[in-house]
Amino acid sequence: MKITELVGIKNKIKDLPQNPRKVAEYPLGLEWHKVLYDNGFRPLGSGSFGTVWDNYQLSYVLKVFSDTDIAYIEWIKASIQHKDNPHMPHFVSPRAVRIVPGVVAIRTEKLTRISEDAYMMLKPMNALIEVATIERIPPSEVIARRGDNWSSRFIPFIEYCKKYPDFIPALDIVYGVVMRPGFRPDLHDENIMMRGQVIVFSDPVFDKKALTNR
Repeated sequence: MKITELVGIKNKIKDLPQNPRKVAEYPLGLEWHKVLYDNGFRPLGSGSFGTVWDNYQLSYVLKVFSDTDIAYIEWIKASIQHKDNPHMPHFVSPRAVRIVPGVVAIRTEKLTRISEDAYMMLKPMNALIEVATIERIPPSEVIARRGDNWSSRFIPFIEYCKKYPDFIPALDIVYGVVMRPGFRPDLHDENIMMRGQVIVFSDPVFDKKALTNR
């Protein structure tokens, strides 16, 4: 299934001048940004490797990112592989489309910003992932081994896990990607979003080497 709005954008971009100085200043380029604006897109937020663009006429958002963001590409694969888990992001198409050299885009569901209650869970989530990566065991096994000691420290977290039994398996999925060579967890309020009351890990991993080389 083609992204029809991107086909038009790609055709227009081919005729735009490419200024190396601008590309150096804006790692994802500059000229194609104007084309997105002209086609009704507006940026919602940016990270180290990309930007999320929204168009009120569309039922999804565009995640435009550098093709050097290997960690996010691996997260897309993991999310699609475990798409039955409600804490994974949903993609309209599993294939990213190249806009210009070095820049790709993928269509993903519209989500909302992290809620206050979910924000309060960032600390236990990061603590759990940290222990898991140090001990090299999945978060579910960390909880199984720590038992009541973990529960007494993070009661709201445990209550959420009881309400959403797929949440700990989702953290195990995050852990599985984080443990790949060079990858690091990136669990903060920009990379975790909401689908109603459901926490969604939109982009929880980064590649330390790729970030260093930027």
